[in-house]
Amino acid sequence: MSEKLPDRPGSTRPERILSNQDFEMVIRRAAELQAREAEGGGTEGLSESEALRIGRELGLSTRHLHQAIAEVAVADSEPPGMLTRLYGPPVVRASRSVMGDPDAIAKLLERYLVEREYLAVLRRFPDRVIFTRATGVVAALGRASSQIFSRSPLLKVANLEMAVRPLEEGYGYVSLAASLRSNRTATAVGSILGGGSGAAVTGAVLGIAIAPPAALIGLPVLGGAMAIGHFYYADLVRNTQLQLESLLDRLEHGELPPPVSPWGVGSSRGRRPRV
Repeated sequence: MSEKLPDRPGSTRPERILSNQDFEMVIRRAAELQAREAEGGGTEGLSESEALRIGRELGLSTRHLHQAIAEVAVADSEPPGMLTRLYGPPVVRASRSVMGDPDAIAKLLERYLVEREYLAVLRRFPDRVIFTRATGVVAALGRASSQIFSRSPLLKVANLEMAVRPLEEGYGYVSLAASLRSNRTATAVGSILGGGSGAAVTGAVLGIAIAPPAALIGLPVLGGAMAIGHFYYADLVRNTQLQLESLLDRLEHGELPPPVSPWGVGSSRGRRPRV
């Protein structure tokens, strides 16, 4: 029979107060150690089933555990680089917990994106689907007519990633992600090159006309151009975020238009999901 360990080692010493961040780190590390010991060690990390089991032992609800796992799965793990600090994130994300069968939600949303947003499936993975803008006469005519007859504007994205993960029974966690890397790169190149050219011309003129140190006055021109690029890209990120959230609002409240053709998942129309 193993010896029972005390609740707090070194109980003769004053108890240390843990901050919220310290407590989260303690729980996370203890869970990792417990899982590694249970599995015999060898690999870092936790399986989803092990994380769910430990979370339940801590008194967390199954639904919130599933949602936390889903949020971590779609989170951008790439560390922020220089362009992110200067201009903004390369990917815009929106997510929502939606009532309904996850498979039916995924089919309904995919059908809508293809038939109403005129996107085409680019890649299909086990856990997500990547769309790109459809090309051709039909797509072009559809986009033009939607501007006249549709109550909601089309998504202005070059590509879109969609994932629907199951939560507790009767709920799905929908996540959308639009990559703006090419837009950010174009904004950065345009603002830096344009501002750099303006700064060089200004510096050269002032350096010749006044004195060499006066050439440094041209540096604010570069900074101003980069600031304009930052505000332009930030506005693009806000508008894209708003479009994705609007789409999730319509999905959540059952307001997506029915499929264009008779086959598919039209039976999901009219449901009013709730979070």
